[in-house]
Amino acid sequence: MFSIPVSGQCGVPAQATAVVVTLTVTNVNAFGFLTAWPSGVAEPTASNLNFGPGRTLANTALVSLGLNGAMSISSSVTADKIVDVTGYFVPASSAQAGRYIEITPSRLMDSRNGTRPAAGSTTTVTASGLPADVSGIAVNITFTNASDAGYFTVYGKGNRPSASTGNV
Repeated sequence: MFSIPVSGQCGVPAQATAVVVTLTVTNVNAFGFLTAWPSGVAEPTASNLNFGPGRTLANTALVSLGLNGAMSISSSVTADKIVDVTGYFVPASSAQAGRYIEITPSRLMDSRNGTRPAAGSTTTVTASGLPADVSGIAVNITFTNASDAGYFTVYGKGNRPSASTGNV
């Protein structure tokens, strides 16, 4: 585990409360996972990126900033890690065009606990208990035990894009 100072770095202002990062692993020799979380708090049990040997994989994550405006990263196996910051969130009092409202992460779906969706199928997942004025949510999609290479697409109701969200 190591801590990365974020506030005041790479254009992220000191008052930032969270960042959008792309987490990449490369030079991997074993199956493993990478987790990112706010520095100064306990490591969560959910991963941001799962990977296998010989792969270079990336995933976008929203990470709250913790102690001294930093985030922590841990990997279950030895791998080179790359962290690119692509955006940040500020407190509501200083937001000009929008803000991000943080909630405790919770699992909306886990196909290991039920029927595995078939290739080419569409699975609808409903997020309940959100405020009425929510216009979008941030999700982390994790794949495990893929039977073959493929892709997935995540979209809001009625807004199917023509490009994939990620590749497996």
